[in-house]
Amino acid sequence: MVKTVPGLIMERSRLIVFKAAPQAVVLRAGRHLAWLGAVGTLWGGTLSSALAQGVVSDPASLAATTALSPAQGAPVVMALQSANGLNAQDSALLDRLISETEYWLAQHQFKHAQDTVNRALDIAPQNAQALLLLGSAQKGLGDLAGAENTLARMESTGASQDMRAALRDVIAANPVDPERLAQARALAAAGKMLQAAMAYKALFGNGPPPQDLALEYYTVLGSTILGYQEAVARLQEWLKRNPADLDAQLLYYRILTYREASRLLGLDGVKKLAQADVSPRIRRQAYDAWRQALLWTAIRGSSVPLYYEWLTQHPNDAEIADRLAKAREEQKRIDADTARIDGYSHLNAGRVDEARRALSRHWPIMPRMRRPSAV
Repeated sequence: MVKTVPGLIMERSRLIVFKAAPQAVVLRAGRHLAWLGAVGTLWGGTLSSALAQGVVSDPASLAATTALSPAQGAPVVMALQSANGLNAQDSALLDRLISETEYWLAQHQFKHAQDTVNRALDIAPQNAQALLLLGSAQKGLGDLAGAENTLARMESTGASQDMRAALRDVIAANPVDPERLAQARALAAAGKMLQAAMAYKALFGNGPPPQDLALEYYTVLGSTILGYQEAVARLQEWLKRNPADLDAQLLYYRILTYREASRLLGLDGVKKLAQADVSPRIRRQAYDAWRQALLWTAIRGSSVPLYYEWLTQHPNDAEIADRLAKAREEQKRIDADTARIDGYSHLNAGRVDEARRALSRHWPIMPRMRRPSAV
């Protein structure tokens, strides 16, 4: 078996997405999914060219630590749901404008971000997430007075303490050292996730990550044995503050698929995103996460419905079809063993008719076995 190691592909500056590849093999530009180009951080720095390439690990090594319980991984409210009393159409438009604003911020296009989020605020003037993004765009433009006014606006409209604190952090944030950030990203791209996580922590002064680097950091943290639980907890907190953040939802559910104990919960989340009325980029990434999780899923009878569901939408996926066939064969072997055990149990108890029925289910699968003469 080819060994794989953790690695990354940057799809935007705020989100790193894992792919699978053999150790020391670099995924070239043709493998990029919807490169959205954000280079650097919101306040400074450049994207290491190493992050334009990546490799990934099978997350089986993460299973050694305590598994996430279903209660801990309760599904996050989808951004598709109506919020703030808006009708479904306005709510969907609001979510889309917020997503576009996040994209422009990641691109360092602060004026575009400001214009876009102002359109969102025309729909929902008191939306705390939109106000946070407006303040971030203003900080990026160097308009500290405007950002302070936006903070005051958040306070007057009753935004949560967490949201106000997030904007205060943005306003107070110092520029991130671009060289140290590039070093942390290079470590992550090389698959050295523990060292990368430590480099990020040191970069942030062992404090919380800046808003624009949080998801990038949680992606790295979530791929480490020691940081997995913290990443999940931080993402849950993030989604309580930012329920419309589809990138965070996708990352949260993707990380849940890394461990067998929470894989089904993660699969359910990425499937909903893949089939939801969201941007093509989110759907594409969710489908990728869905398929990767299936490749991590053990080939056994209980996996048959999971493979079959994927193949109903992707009938030409030979790799998943092969796993489905193997899972069915595995289930047949289990059924044969069960029938044989039941048959001989009935036979030993003198229940000949029951034994004959049980063993008749066993024989077609194991045709070379000799029938017991007593039957």
